[in-house]
Amino acid sequence: MITIKSLKEIAFESIYQAFKEAFADYEMQLEKEELRRMLQRRGFVPELSYAAFEGNQIVSFTLNGIGYAISEFNSGDITQLAVHKDFRRQGVGTELLRKLIENITTGSLKVINTERTDFITKKFLKSSGIDLSGKQFEMIKRI
Repeated sequence: MITIKSLKEIAFESIYQAFKEAFADYEMQLEKEELRRMLQRRGFVPELSYAAFEGNQIVSFTLNGIGYAISEFNSGDITQLAVHKDFRRQGVGTELLRKLIENITTGSLKVINTERTDFITKKFLKSSGIDLSGKQFEMIKRI
């Protein structure tokens, strides 16, 4: 049985493991500290983030925050949305979006950092009423 709850009391190690598994079939991979820094830059707020659990395993999650230099606490920014590949196309992502929409007070929901080649996610978001409104790139130089 899938249950949805806040990431408020979930250890970062569990979030990272879920992230790593959910994006295992993607081209870009992040190490644990890279994910930690990215979430800090994006104003990650665990209380505004949710996960779908099957037992104790995170099978889908949203990593939400206050966004880049956005002063409004509940901005509606989703910096990451992912579903473990074994749980895709089962309504888990839709349920997470429904939970987020219930708790957004800003009047809009914005998904940022969607890979431009990820047509499945784009189709899912469009079917959920979220349209592409711009293009965004994240560029990294390892030093």
